[in-house]
Amino acid sequence: CWQVMTGGLWYTILPWGKVRHAVVVTDMRIFYVRHRRPFLPLSFLGTDLRIDVFRHDHDVIYGNMDRTNLNFMNRCIHQRILFEQFLPGQVHMQTKFGALQINRQHGDAVDVYRLLMKLSRNTSDFITRRDVTEAGVDWDMCQEEVKKGLEKETDVMWSIRPNSDDIVEPTPHVYLLDPEKEQVIFHLTFKDLGTPFSGTYINTDVIVTSGRIFFWKRHVYKKFDCMSLPCYFLCWVGCLNRFFPGRNLPNQLSFVTLPSILSFNTDLSVDPPSWVVPHHAPLKCPPLEA
Repeated sequence: CWQVMTGGLWYTILPWGKVRHAVVVTDMRIFYVRHRRPFLPLSFLGTDLRIDVFRHDHDVIYGNMDRTNLNFMNRCIHQRILFEQFLPGQVHMQTKFGALQINRQHGDAVDVYRLLMKLSRNTSDFITRRDVTEAGVDWDMCQEEVKKGLEKETDVMWSIRPNSDDIVEPTPHVYLLDPEKEQVIFHLTFKDLGTPFSGTYINTDVIVTSGRIFFWKRHVYKKFDCMSLPCYFLCWVGCLNRFFPGRNLPNQLSFVTLPSILSFNTDLSVDPPSWVVPHHAPLKCPPLEA
């Protein structure tokens, strides 16, 4: 209410006095500049300037990106009228000095996430090939899994091969800090069917390098077949999927440096087949699954 009384409404509906943002990233700090241009001819709506500084010391131990969607008004203005195409989102980073959240609503949030990958702590040789073999793991088998799920584009960049049902955007890349020391060790991809009332699968990729662990978690619409006919129309309401493009489903990217992991625990749970789960039934019938 106070902002509306002091001119906030005029700032919102009129093209003058808009707020401009700028972010400057160095190898030690992040500068955020927020500038509101003069509002003319109303002199009482003046210029505002704010500068925030966050110190990271090139020591980011955790990074995360959550893809978000534009609201209806912004989607109509930017995508339908101005023909602008971008993928907004929220980016989080963690350092020894604290945590920082960056909201990018007008631009590609994945660009900020890629920058965080390059600002992470350099722990490229935390795990070596000798450590892997001494733990009883076959190194060559791990490399075969890497070749199946990843594609090397440059010496410092690897791309993840999406699954056949993946349509979310963007498709992530893995950037290595030191290509001579940091190596991609293992890759794993798996699918979570979710509950019978959920209309999406959850595909997850895990990439382990010699210094970090990367995660890519995204949702995918469940496919339509005769086996899932009741759930498709009654629970999932899949007939409305065309109005909600699959590329805008939740999409999350994250990484964590291995030395920052103080504890680790694994839990593998395999649910038995059930007649109430259409795509995980005890009896397979190809004509019904077509």
